[in-house]
Amino acid sequence: SHASRLPRRPFPRMIRPMANWLRSLFVRPPGNFRRSARDQAEVDASNARHDAFKATYRPPTTPSDYALRLQKAAGDPGFAAKRDAALKIITARLDLQLKPHGFTRKGAIWTGPAGNAKASLRLTRGKIGTECLFELTHTPAPGLLARHPVTAHFGSFLQPGDEPHRDGGSVGWIEYLLVLENPANLDTPMRVLETRALPWLLAQGQWRPPGTDRFRDLPL
Repeated sequence: SHASRLPRRPFPRMIRPMANWLRSLFVRPPGNFRRSARDQAEVDASNARHDAFKATYRPPTTPSDYALRLQKAAGDPGFAAKRDAALKIITARLDLQLKPHGFTRKGAIWTGPAGNAKASLRLTRGKIGTECLFELTHTPAPGLLARHPVTAHFGSFLQPGDEPHRDGGSVGWIEYLLVLENPANLDTPMRVLETRALPWLLAQGQWRPPGTDRFRDLPL
């Protein structure tokens, strides 16, 4: 009875891991491992493609315009004022674009009705500090069958030809210097927002909400 009240020792639990460890020291994998003919053909083809790419690849000798703009912004002591001026232009364009749809702005977030749910657009600044991004979120009304909020990146609604000025960086980001240089660079993002992004955002209240791919192919 006294022995039954003693705590169990963990030593028996250590026997199997220790045995596996000792076995791994002495047991070697078989040396006659061979791939099947199909697997070996795929490996050879992959190696051939890699060798062909290495033989023809030439690194760029000149930086892109996007890299030059980043370097220019990093060395400009007055870039903070230019960034604030560009943000004012972007905010004013978003106000004109979203107010007719019932959106109101508070800070850098525009909120509008979407049936019983809430639709919002957030103006997010990039980590580098030279560009910003639009994030669209659909928040269902609270309830027993409520779904989770759905968020889409503005770049999800862009096609390769929608950003003719883009020569580097991430798709969907708005560069401050390009906006300040020519505010007309916002025309294409605003058309994408009006014809693709906002219809997707307002359609998320459906029983089976559509994905971004159904709106990305819509003509501007």
